[in-house]
Amino acid sequence: MENAGVTDVLNTFRAAFEAERHEEWAVLYDTSVVLMRPHQTLLIDGPQEMLPYGRNVYDSYAKLGLAKVSLTIRDIRGFDPGIVLAEVTWRYATAEDEELILHDCTYGLRRRAGGYKIALHISHNEIVRRPVFLESSAPELLIGGVF
Repeated sequence: MENAGVTDVLNTFRAAFEAERHEEWAVLYDTSVVLMRPHQTLLIDGPQEMLPYGRNVYDSYAKLGLAKVSLTIRDIRGFDPGIVLAEVTWRYATAEDEELILHDCTYGLRRRAGGYKIALHISHNEIVRRPVFLESSAPELLIGGVF
């Protein structure tokens, strides 16, 4: 297993997400993706279908002043030639380094021609840590507390 290839994908994702280069991070997803959150499991049909989900997350934090995105890779495990699980923690912060959210994810990556692609995206602690917008017409994008 090539940890460097997995690390490269995750670091590319981080840089693209922070810079709001949505097409760049989206192409890191495989042709089909399982997206699991505490309240839903979705089968996503590739990068273009993944775009609205990631943009929603970005827009949520941009409204709070998102300026910095950091990534800590806690563990990378290979279970099969070409299938890898990566445990990561995302930190979203303002330009003043005020933490907006600390969010854990498990990614399942599959080796493809040209490198690894994300085929599984499991969010952890999102509900308990995600800011809640109490004063908004879009309740999924809110400020003012934590669940």
